[in-house]
Amino acid sequence: MNSMDDSTFRLLVEESPDGHFILENGEFTYLNAAALRMFGWDENLPTPLAVTKFVDPQDHPRLERNILLRQSGSLQGPVVYRARHRSGETFAVEVHSVALGVGTTRTLHGTVRDVSERQVMEAELSRQGQSDMTSRLVGGTAHDLNNLLAVVQASAELLEEDSLSEGARAAVTRILDSVQDSKVKIQQLTELGVRPRDDSDEVVTSLQKVAEDVIRLTRARWKNEAERGGVVYRIDLQTVDSPPVKANPTELRAALVAIFFNALEAMPDGGPVLVRTGINEDGFPFVSICDEGTGIESPVLDDLSDLFYTTQPGRKVGLGLGLARRVAEEAGGRLEVTSRLGSGSTFKLCLPPSEDEPTVEESSLRFFRTGRVQSLPPRTYRPGSVPGPRILVVDDQADLVQVIQSILEQKGFAVDVALRASDGLQCLAEISYSLILTDLGMPDMSGWEFARRAQSLQPKAPVLLMTGWATEVDEEQLAREGIRAVLPKPFRAKLLLDKIDEALGTTR
Repeated sequence: MNSMDDSTFRLLVEESPDGHFILENGEFTYLNAAALRMFGWDENLPTPLAVTKFVDPQDHPRLERNILLRQSGSLQGPVVYRARHRSGETFAVEVHSVALGVGTTRTLHGTVRDVSERQVMEAELSRQGQSDMTSRLVGGTAHDLNNLLAVVQASAELLEEDSLSEGARAAVTRILDSVQDSKVKIQQLTELGVRPRDDSDEVVTSLQKVAEDVIRLTRARWKNEAERGGVVYRIDLQTVDSPPVKANPTELRAALVAIFFNALEAMPDGGPVLVRTGINEDGFPFVSICDEGTGIESPVLDDLSDLFYTTQPGRKVGLGLGLARRVAEEAGGRLEVTSRLGSGSTFKLCLPPSEDEPTVEESSLRFFRTGRVQSLPPRTYRPGSVPGPRILVVDDQADLVQVIQSILEQKGFAVDVALRASDGLQCLAEISYSLILTDLGMPDMSGWEFARRAQSLQPKAPVLLMTGWATEVDEEQLAREGIRAVLPKPFRAKLLLDKIDEALGTTR
């Protein structure tokens, strides 16, 4: 490298298939042959020429703003503009640029590439990316629905034990039949896992509301699915009133979900994720997602939003940030990325403000904010209240716990319940149990960890595992962890009692 002189480097730039430029005070002072051909000009084009001559007027405000951001170092990575050909036609170009340390402080050097054909492929890949994210969300939602159906089914079966009129008994039968039909529908949704792209027009919406929707939509991923693997994420939402923005709400949510998933994947062992909304220095409303994950090396930042680039091992393509960048640019905004290796990353989506009033709410999702979660009641147990075998039930779903408790007590069991794994361990430290029934996903500890610690406290008590993820539980892990049996949610009372009898070696 040291043997190359300035003429060699100049030759490399002049013969490059990519366009190269030097921009000083908003004017091109140098364009190589590839750049001239791209814009339909010959080599006799006089310089300097205003950069606005080569960009569609619609992008002039964004171009001028981004030049200032580039010079200050606030904007990194590529930006796509609508360029103007000499013939008057417009086409998409991708620009990479950096501030030079020579000349005026307004000097930039960069490359420009025609990406018109690539944008067609990007749009298709983005749709595939949205379908993939939807599939993951559908899987988590199916888990939540199975939990709800477990309560409905168990409650209806309790009613069957009572003396009911013929009409009431028929109603209970219809409930149970509907539960079974619902289970089939949920399974079909899980297998399908995709929905058509929503091509609705842009609407005026609040970024605060979009941020709340995204956290609510991804709950199954950062809570239920994470807890299944023994991982805990702490999600915090901080919002500041800001002007509404005009964007396609479906695509905007999909872009933020992609960034949110990237934040979770950057912290495979769990950790905090901060979601913020506010107003940027240039007056643009923003929503940002900050993690404390592995971070990204500086040389990688410019390539990060390329649809074919990924920092995650084992992936064939990276779609999330490419989708986010496209959504931002189509709305006239930008995606900003700041990161430091080992210290986490912040992804900020900045969109131009709209002077219009927000459109009627397009989502019925309930409001979510961390810190507003209802506290769980403490463990409950009654030592010696019933002479039969004593069972400990541990699950953070209080209504399901109550139904299971009623079923077991009707059959002569003494039942203690805990809605936290830590409370369950306290029960185990104080009372001897015949059997332990635990959920797989809990907020303070995974079912796997609880089972290990429970068996260390009471090795003779068999452990049964309840989960809405029964089809994904590894049989080898069950054997390795000493789990006697799995109860897939929703389960029937008969299956629950049969599994308990089997584990205790009794006959009912």
